[in-house]
Amino acid sequence: MPEAWAKTNCNVLSLWGEYDFISTGWDQEEIANCVNAVKPGFGEFRLLKNADHGFFNTTSFKDSMTKWGKPGNVHNPEVTSVLLEWLGRVLK
Repeated sequence: MPEAWAKTNCNVLSLWGEYDFISTGWDQEEIANCVNAVKPGFGEFRLLKNADHGFFNTTSFKDSMTKWGKPGNVHNPEVTSVLLEWLGRVLK
């Protein structure tokens, strides 16, 4: 996948929820690193507090695993805030 990310010709925001048990923070941070290696400043990594892989509100890895795939998960509003802030910067 690093080769694919390095070929991108656009800004990239890579997000990771601190309680994501599906991928690691390193995985997501590496996406931004691959983009920046070819186009410095085009990749950005952001950690989202109290979020999991689906960007749902959660309090721990265990909480996320218990609720994963079940109805009633609540969207973490920080995702929207981060996306809007990032879009505002890159679309100027």
